[in-house]
This record gives sequence, C-alpha cells and structure tokens, in this order.
Amino acid sequence: MIGLDDLMRIELRRSFRWLPANLRCARATRALSLQSCRGVAESRAHSWMSRMQTLAGKCGTLSLMPIDLQHGVPFAGTANNVRLRNETVEVVVPTTYGPRIMGYARPGAANMFAEVSPRMQRVATPFGEDWHIYGGHRLWAAPEDSVRSYYPDNRAVEVESAGHTLTVRQAAETHTGLAKQLAITLYERSSRVSVVHGLRNEGTAALELAPWALSAMAPGGTAIFPQPPFAPHPRALAPARPLVLWPFTRMSDPRYSWGDRFILLRQDSDRPEPQKFGFFNDCGFMAYARSGELFVKCHLPSPGPHADFGCNAQTFTNELFLELESLGPMVTLAPSESVTHREEWFLFDDFEDAWSSESALATSIAEVLARIAEQLAAHGDQPELMALLERGDEKGC
Repeated sequence: MIGLDDLMRIELRRSFRWLPANLRCARATRALSLQSCRGVAESRAHSWMSRMQTLAGKCGTLSLMPIDLQHGVPFAGTANNVRLRNETVEVVVPTTYGPRIMGYARPGAANMFAEVSPRMQRVATPFGEDWHIYGGHRLWAAPEDSVRSYYPDNRAVEVESAGHTLTVRQAAETHTGLAKQLAITLYERSSRVSVVHGLRNEGTAALELAPWALSAMAPGGTAIFPQPPFAPHPRALAPARPLVLWPFTRMSDPRYSWGDRFILLRQDSDRPEPQKFGFFNDCGFMAYARSGELFVKCHLPSPGPHADFGCNAQTFTNELFLELESLGPMVTLAPSESVTHREEWFLFDDFEDAWSSESALATSIAEVLARIAEQLAAHGDQPELMALLERGDEKGC
C-alpha cells in the first residue's frame, strides 16, 4: 500500500518541477529551493494521506477495481452498448451505430460528452437517411464537405475486445470506400484513455484527406485552448501560428475570451448561433472544464501540411454542445492504404478554483500537465508527448 513517504516523493517532484527555471538551476539557491518545495510537498502529502484514510474508513479497505467489460448496457436511449471501466472512469461505446464513443465519465457522475437525441438534430443526405450528431466522440476526414462528411453512421458496427482495448469498426462508406475504426484503450488505476483513430481506403481511387477527431462536449462548460508564449517586439519578428476563422465566426461574440495565455470559449445553451475557429496547436493539449471537472485531450503535433489553412486543432459550438477537435496532417491514401491519428484523454475532478485570473488558470493547467506527464511516464509510453507536456510551463502553453 502507498505510504506517506511515497506521497512525499511524488509531491516533492511535482513542486520542484514548477519552480522558476532560474531557481531550479542556480547552484547557490538549489538547497533553498528544495527546502521551500519540501514544505509544500509535505502539506500536500498529508492531505492525500488523510483523504485515503477517510476513504478506507468508509470502505473498509482500499482495493483497486480491475478493468471491467460489460455488454448490453443501456445508455443514451439505446440498449446495446459496451462499457469499459475501472475504479476511476468509464467509457461507453454504442454497437447499433458509429463508430462512436458516447460516454466518458467517472462512475456515477455526469457524462462529459454531449448526448443529442436524433429527434433534436438531423441533416438530410443523398444517401437515403439522415445524418445525426448523436454527441459523443466521432471520427471524420478533413476538410469538411457537405456530402462526404455527412455519410450516415446509423448502422451497427463491429466491436472486438482484447485485454483493455475495444476496437470498433464501420463498414466502408459506399460513396468513398473509406472505412473508419477506433481502437480504445483504458488504463488501470487512471483516467487515461488512448484512442487510435484509423482511416482505410477500401475504394478504387486515391483519397486526399486528414484524420479528424471530434469530441462533442456536454453543455454548460468552457473550452481552454493554449496560446503561444509571449515575446516582445522587436526580438520576435516571425509569426507564431495561424489563427483560422470561418465566415460565420464573430470574434466579438461574448462566448469568447481572448487572453494572453489562453483562448476560452464558453458553451451557452441560450445562444444557438454557431461559432468556430481553428489554429495550429503546438502545445499538445486542449481542455474542457465543466462543474469542477476538467477533460483534457492531448495529441502530438505532426509536421506537414494541414487542412483549413494549417489547422491541427479546431472548435465549434452551438446551443447543444461544444466540440474539441484535433487533426492530423493531410495525406493521400492510395487504395488499401491507411492512416492513424492518436489522442490521449484524461479527466480530473478537482478544478473548481482555477478561474480567479488567467495567471491562476495557467498555474492550474501547469499542475494538470505535470500530472498527465507523470501518468505517461508511469505507463512507459508516448515519450515525445510526455516531454512536450513537461515543457509546457517553459513554453508558456
């Protein structure tokens, strides 16, 4: 069982990592810096131990639930869903339509994803049936097209399980030959979920596209997008990154907050006017805060040309949901070729007091990124993403 000394070591590492670089590195002040960190770490460690002991008193023992797979779970208006869960989070995947991930939440807590009934929203298509947003998380191919993007995914999907991974496959689309797949892995003792999105060309003609992963978040929250670090003129003369607007984007819309460290976009169920923007996100993460919880999705920025004037991140909102969207680079898929795009998801439930100022928000986000980097290190994979997130405070992300 984890003890106070173990918690002290963890918290001491976290506290020391986020000291200003000059204090971390200056030999003369290193001992003083460590002494300062030790007091903070000791306080945090005692707090964690108290919470663990309280939980043990309520539950008798502190046991860790293994990953559990259940079929035939009712969810979001359908009866036949698959649920993958551990003691921290659960993921729900429908089998009668998709490929989608419709649920991501702590057991018994509210879903972080939107749930939109087909009766509330539909898009007419030339394929003999309507397309529905449904909510949840889906896979598209960028750039958006009024026909290609809205191929209905209302049919049953193939679902396979192997260990901690669910693989969900859709039959190839009739008009493009494009087949979609999601490989969803839940990690033990963690909120971490890895989603590998796959597009395969099963047609006869080459396809130019980019994998596009869209998470429709539940209403009432705020999206958080990192800004590049500030640098003064004339030291910084080159542009930092593209910021892409759509014809219906209104930068004066009150749902936006354009800050120095972050761009915030609030979902407002009383405002049906759509809003959208995109950018190149070299910080590796975006987030959505709602009711004290923080959903973070991470992906490793890739070189190469990207859709929509160079976007690897986009967002869209209306009165029903707000989307966090990541994109891979553009590729040309010859017949039988495929491409993948990977995201890492995390969920935190202690994000209540982060909004007093942008500086306070930056501090809270830095702590979250440190916790994510620790989880990636513990799982022993994604070293490039881990290094990017660990540099987040120095980059100003």
